[in-house]
Amino acid sequence: MNEHGHPGVGLAGLILGLAMASTASGDGASIESDYLSLAIQPGGAFVITDKATGVRWHSHLTAPANADPAALTVSIRRDGRTVVVEHAGTNDVTPIVRGCYATDVDGALYVTAWHGGAGMSVGPNLSGTNTATFYGNTGESRMQMIAARKRGSALLISWDDPYVRIIRELRGLSATEEAALMADDAFYRTNRPTSIASFTFELQRGARRLEFTPVGAGDYVQAAKAYRQILIERGRFVTLREKSREAPATARLSGAPYFRMWANKCFPHPESLKAEYLSAGGLAAPGRLTLGPSFDDIGRLVRHLKDELGFRRVHILMTGWQNMGYDRKLPDVLPTAPEAGGDEAMARLSRAARDAGYTIGFHDDYVIAFPEATTFDPADAVSKELANAWFGGPQYTCCPQRKLKYARRNVEAIRRLFRLNSYHLDIEMAGVGEECRNPDHPSDLRQNLAAKRELVRTVRRLTGPVGSEEGMEFGIADFAYFENWPSYAGPPLGELAFRECMQFYELYNAQRYPVAGEGIRACLREIAHGRMFTFPAGTFHEFYRIKAPVNERYGSYLDQNPTNMVPVPADNYFGRCDGGWGARLTRPWDVWMKNLYEVEAPLNEETAHVEMLDYVEGPGWLRSIFADGTEVTVEIWGQPIGARLTNAPLPAYGFQIKGPRFEAFHALEWNGVRYAEAPLFTLRSLDGRPLESSRRIRVYHGFGPSSVVLRTRLARATVEGKKLSVVNGQLRLDVPREAEVSLR
Repeated sequence: MNEHGHPGVGLAGLILGLAMASTASGDGASIESDYLSLAIQPGGAFVITDKATGVRWHSHLTAPANADPAALTVSIRRDGRTVVVEHAGTNDVTPIVRGCYATDVDGALYVTAWHGGAGMSVGPNLSGTNTATFYGNTGESRMQMIAARKRGSALLISWDDPYVRIIRELRGLSATEEAALMADDAFYRTNRPTSIASFTFELQRGARRLEFTPVGAGDYVQAAKAYRQILIERGRFVTLREKSREAPATARLSGAPYFRMWANKCFPHPESLKAEYLSAGGLAAPGRLTLGPSFDDIGRLVRHLKDELGFRRVHILMTGWQNMGYDRKLPDVLPTAPEAGGDEAMARLSRAARDAGYTIGFHDDYVIAFPEATTFDPADAVSKELANAWFGGPQYTCCPQRKLKYARRNVEAIRRLFRLNSYHLDIEMAGVGEECRNPDHPSDLRQNLAAKRELVRTVRRLTGPVGSEEGMEFGIADFAYFENWPSYAGPPLGELAFRECMQFYELYNAQRYPVAGEGIRACLREIAHGRMFTFPAGTFHEFYRIKAPVNERYGSYLDQNPTNMVPVPADNYFGRCDGGWGARLTRPWDVWMKNLYEVEAPLNEETAHVEMLDYVEGPGWLRSIFADGTEVTVEIWGQPIGARLTNAPLPAYGFQIKGPRFEAFHALEWNGVRYAEAPLFTLRSLDGRPLESSRRIRVYHGFGPSSVVLRTRLARATVEGKKLSVVNGQLRLDVPREAEVSLR
């Protein structure tokens, strides 16, 4: 079937690659497995039927005129689970697959990890055509997969090559196409379609294969689970625990909030055209020096987080530490900014962070280089062309094959000076990159990705766990965290497919936290996804209401008068401390951090190394289920939820976490105690046993009523030397701030 009317080239050499029971006739051929059937027509059309649901997926393979027909195969592989379109011909041939069609009446939804975050649905009565490059040099997808849903049945589409170009299309149906659909499928005769979605897959530059895996009833969750297995088969599924064998500090990322120190020094090049991107009221103007917190200021913050707020782990990323400031004079970064204290102060900070058990790293970049850097050889650029896209002014793009020597030189010196235990290679995984056009060292995307892997492995050996902006699936075997992985507003495909391999930080939540409605929803999405929060303790634009004079320091978070800071929104209850632990704190954002940390850190530590089994998006609520038995439910529309959905009724923006060793709630009822006003409590086993059999439990009280009940199988309890009775398996406590309960 060819809904789009594309003329197909006769594929006389189309091969059925699975030796199963097959039939052939003048109308084509078909083969099947236990999971699917595959029907192939002589003109290149093929139909995959999911045996579990009966749903059919139509596609069409078009071969260029210069293609060798015998080089194109459509077969069933992976123990009968996957249809593979494969090309074994020459690199100058670009086979094209158009298909995976679904209409507005099919309940169609296509999901992947793209910048838009949410899935692509098909609305009725579309006019015109909406097309976009979905994957490739200019594409938005971070993963090499698409989860397609049609009539409640899911299909996984996957590939493994940067030269697979994918274009999505949404458009209205013509009368002819509508009639063809109705003639082919009785469903459309009673459910009249008006719009259609499809994808075009181009196997460019020697890209070899596409895979189509029906996964039965479901949606993107089931597709992501199927893709997880494919990543394992490809050898790309490398867990954080495996990465910690080479970089032991990787283990410290679990339960660590992300403190991005923006920026110790900001001095945009006088010719910079993009300084306004982060101008924040004119602080970052071209040629203007703005000084953020010094290295010693951040050292004080480290001690504050450790000693006053009790943060066991923190991940600190330094930006603007370079001699000329943020994104200036790359790759000539040393010595560190003298205005921030220089090398001696930076060494003190690194030692303080490591002594606290924290990870600390530099934000660095070897994708771009600047003419003002005297050690950079323009012959190492991909071309002689200069762009002007960031703070540093005119810039080169460094050839991926040539950047390693600059990185190794710098990071080896940084290791000797500061002994950092993590690192950040900015924009290294923000895309597949570009081909090197320099005739002296040309390279293609595949070679460049190999060079990126060599770069991150080298830096990891010299420092510790390495992260990057945004992230691409190519990097999950080597990187330890991605910043701005694109699933804030959409499904957590990364967590579903490879959660144990990566920490995910949503950097731009720092802009959402101070906003009413948006801030609390950002916190709750983090909890639903099992992520850690990001705090811009060195920022000068989201949280501070000040304008620093030229050449004067605007200071650190600790130095700010609370009246000069954007307040915590009233609906973001993590900023509350009435009757709770944070009542003695003077900074509102300290209260917010402490409460959120006490919820997110134990949840992340408990679940960072286990699979996310399921994720459900309900009307106004989200639920995630992890392999250790932890279940998280959050309400995100500001509407109370009754007890029918959760174990306890939730107030507006409420949540509950129930796991074997950790529980937390902002709810109106818990373990039989009803609250007139919902409190914030967390309960954590300290000895690794399930809560009901644990002999040591820590109780944290954030705000609200201070009464809470623990369920336990043990008979006797002691809190701060006072003996308490367990009645019918319940221990009733009054906890104004926190308590450690001993049971036996």
